Amino acid sequence: MHAPISVIIPARDEAETIAQVVATMQDLPCVAEVVVIDNGST
Repeated sequence: MHAPISVIIPARDEAETIAQVVATMQDLPCVAEVVVIDNGST
């Protein structure tokens, strides 16, 4: 068994895709948390 990991996702103007990316990461058993960093979206 692997130790749980944190996933950090930098995002800029990703409104159309970020929900699916986060959902995919949350479905992975090794992921403990998902952090999205907004990098100056407009």
